[in-house]
Amino acid sequence: MSSASSSASRDVSSDALDQAIAWIVRLRSGMLDDAAQRRLQQEVQAWRQAAPAHEAAWQELQAVEQGFAAVQATQRAHAARTLQTVVHHRGTRQSRRKALRVLGWGGVGVAVGALSLSQSGWQPGWRTWSASLAADHATAVGERRSITLPDGTRVALNTDTAIDVRYTETQRTIVLHRGEIFIQTGSDGDHAGGRRRFFVRTAQTRLEAIGTGFLVQQEAQHTRLQVAQGSVAIRAGEGDGNSSDLIAAAGEAWRIDAQGRARALEEIAFDATAWLDGALVARQMRLGDLVAQLARHRRGWLRCDPAIADLRVSGVFQLDDTDRALASLVQTLPIAMVSHTRYWVTLQPM
Repeated sequence: MSSASSSASRDVSSDALDQAIAWIVRLRSGMLDDAAQRRLQQEVQAWRQAAPAHEAAWQELQAVEQGFAAVQATQRAHAARTLQTVVHHRGTRQSRRKALRVLGWGGVGVAVGALSLSQSGWQPGWRTWSASLAADHATAVGERRSITLPDGTRVALNTDTAIDVRYTETQRTIVLHRGEIFIQTGSDGDHAGGRRRFFVRTAQTRLEAIGTGFLVQQEAQHTRLQVAQGSVAIRAGEGDGNSSDLIAAAGEAWRIDAQGRARALEEIAFDATAWLDGALVARQMRLGDLVAQLARHRRGWLRCDPAIADLRVSGVFQLDDTDRALASLVQTLPIAMVSHTRYWVTLQPM
């Protein structure tokens, strides 16, 4: 039995962290002349001295400040312009959190340099996030929500998900910008023209539901499809949909790549729909893959050292308490947990 090793972290309010993050982004934007930079530094100093909570939030962010040093100037400029645009045009707390999340801070202080780490798989690309900022429906990191559309379709949105709903007189389409959804298609009985065809579009493919319940996840370079009920057609190209590459049946899981090629997944190491009940159910799952799934449900940076990534894990983990899930892993595996702050956590060998 092993125990986690971690550094103490201050109990810092979310509001103070939001404000501190905004100050950091502006200070490091590289877009201010010397005089404006000095004025901003004076404003930051006054803010830090205004309340103990402000100084505590500022100090917590310094623990991960070094990561920002590696960010190129062009990326810093993107970060600053994004924050300024969102705050100016939307002016809401929720919008600022979305901006901070795409900047890589996760709302709580991970370095803005994460824009350059989109290859890690959990950060959405710049264009994807820009398109999803004003999405019809979205969830924050760690949030899950269900909606019912006018045709009776029920859509469950997993953590950090954004969709658009585009209904016309002839068809129904959901555009998945990022994240993961589970869809139970409605009867569309009130539509005067009869039942309309139902599509889901992702960056890699177009799917057509055939009286069904199914899950779609937009991964970094792939679309993952898992069919619970009925069947789903994986359509080729932008045609009228009268032909398809294949039909995915109930119980099947598929992955579609950037070229639209679909591959059946023979082994599924975790229950892909367990998140609907707030759980992650793993069956001999690689620790690295498990950590990647948990990371989607918590703010900040969660990393698994490659040296332990191939350890196998089975169990049920509650997504609303990822700290507890990590603690249970440490107790049952020969690993340790190092927390630079509560928002920057690494699992590593003992």
